[in-house]
Amino acid sequence: MPCLENFAGEIVLNDFEPDALALAATRLRAATCQIRLEPGNILRVSKRLTRFPRFNLVIAGGLFDYLSDKAIILLLRSVHEDLLVPGGVLLFTNLAKGNPWRTLMGHGSNWSLNERTEGQTRELCRDAGIPQSAVFVKREATGLAILTRVVKVER
Repeated sequence: MPCLENFAGEIVLNDFEPDALALAATRLRAATCQIRLEPGNILRVSKRLTRFPRFNLVIAGGLFDYLSDKAIILLLRSVHEDLLVPGGVLLFTNLAKGNPWRTLMGHGSNWSLNERTEGQTRELCRDAGIPQSAVFVKREATGLAILTRVVKVER
C-alpha cells in the first residue's frame, strides 16, 4: 500500500459493523495515521459529523444497496447540504437493476439488496434537493453497479 505521508487531510471511516471498521482502520494505518473512526448508523453519524470541518470527498460504496429510498434521500440531503465543502464530491454506488446474479443472491444466500436504475438514482438525488446538473450517473464496465458522482454546486 502506498504511503500517504504528505496527506494533509483526515480520513473518516464509518461502518455499522465494529469488526469491519477495525479491519479497515488497521489496513489503512499502514499508509497514514490520520484516521478517525465514526462507528454506527450512517444516518445518525452524518448528523454528528456536522460538528467537524466539512469534507472535500465522501465515498459510499456498498451502502445504498441496503437503504430504503427514504433513507437515501435523507442521507444525500445531509451529505450535500451539511457535509461537503463547495465544489466537494460525493461518490456512491448502487447495484444496478438487471443484475444476472440476483436470483442466486436472493435464493442461494438469502441476501436481499435494493437494486436501482440510473433513472431512479437521479430521482433520489433530485428528491434530496440536488440540482440535476450536479449529478453524473453511469454503469460501470460489468453493468452490475451504478456509479454516481455528485458535485456540490457553489451558491
